[in-house]
Amino acid sequence: MAPAFRHRLPGMPPAVGNDVYGGTRRTAMRKDVARDPAYLYVPDSTGTTTTVIDQRTRRVVRVIHSGLLSQHVTPSYDMRTLYVDASGANSLVAIDPRTARVERRYPVPRPYNLYFTPDGRTAIVMVEEYNQIRFLDPRTFKGHDVLTPHGCDGPNHADFSANGRWFVVTCEFSGTLLKISTTTHRVVGRVSLGPTSKPQDVRISPDGKRFFVAEMDRDRVTMVDARTLRPLGSIPTPSMPHGLMPSRDGRFLYVSDRGAGKISVV
Repeated sequence: MAPAFRHRLPGMPPAVGNDVYGGTRRTAMRKDVARDPAYLYVPDSTGTTTTVIDQRTRRVVRVIHSGLLSQHVTPSYDMRTLYVDASGANSLVAIDPRTARVERRYPVPRPYNLYFTPDGRTAIVMVEEYNQIRFLDPRTFKGHDVLTPHGCDGPNHADFSANGRWFVVTCEFSGTLLKISTTTHRVVGRVSLGPTSKPQDVRISPDGKRFFVAEMDRDRVTMVDARTLRPLGSIPTPSMPHGLMPSRDGRFLYVSDRGAGKISVV
């Protein structure tokens, strides 16, 4: 086992082939969700809806009234539910991916982004507006703990280490990265990217050795060492990179360039 994957979080599934994304191949899909409709869910952060699009026909299947400021859509740990972060509506909206219909709405203050720990035991909500990181029960979404980290203005995106024992949070309005323990919820590291940086999405590399950080106001994706968070270099992008998404085989990283209306492939 490669060093980055050793001493993994108890209850976390082992990595396939020393590859963070080794379990995301199409053939690895769980049988109980493999036949769910192949839909795209597109939240409208300027409105109140989430649009459902058929991937094959590219036609709109349904428009869901998910709530004001619908930000992101996150699958549950078991892949059986999708959650829309409706910030303006102060709720997480649960959608059944088999029917593309709303199941339930959970009251959560100003949710911007939702994550689940690699062992599936905790839900983590980025509350950007209040500078909070909330640790919740993944079934009831009731509170376990609230972290308001010093020097982190606008926590918005996160990703976990290869062994799941800690995660990195980007703080948009303070230009910083935080390293937070998955089990103790304490800040164990902090790095500043500079006063002009507005870090957005963050993704770990397949080998677990580095993180990629979208620096929106600098038009670049910066690589940082996964252990120290020390910057290792950067990749220029057209304009205002925001979202990062790895390909299923882990070979490519797709960057949504908000200002350019383009997708860059790294």
